Amino acid sequence: MIDANEVLKALAGSGAFVLVHGRNSERLNRAVAIINSMRKSALPLQFDVSDEITVQNAFSEIREKHGRLDILVNNVGMRDRRKLLG
Repeated sequence: MIDANEVLKALAGSGAFVLVHGRNSERLNRAVAIINSMRKSALPLQFDVSDEITVQNAFSEIREKHGRLDILVNNVGMRDRRKLLG
């Protein structure tokens, strides 16, 4: 099993601006700190993927603040074959 932080570090190391998602703010902040310590850019994005409203709000925030989402790494630990958006 690959550690999620290793995926984040690889993306950041390749030049990606990383939005780190999760429900636990402490874990999110640790992951963001790891990336920022590499002198790369990351921000936390806290929400619960099982809550449709918070997912919609998060994607609205991504569009407003960042314009687009280029890469999505799904590491949620559940299986759902519906479309991501809409």
